[in-house]
Amino acid sequence: MTTVWPFAPDFTGYYATMVVAEYIVSRCTLDGHQISNLQLQKIMYYVQWHF
Repeated sequence: MTTVWPFAPDFTGYYATMVVAEYIVSRCTLDGHQISNLQLQKIMYYVQWHF
């Protein structure tokens, strides 16, 4: 399955934190996985670290 990023970056080329978090939560929901706030925080930390 190919993931299409439905959001565009702002004028600085960065994505807003809430946009990324909403994408992660919606992706987990679509895949049938529950995600807690701590899991989301950990994923956001890794995303920030990686990019």
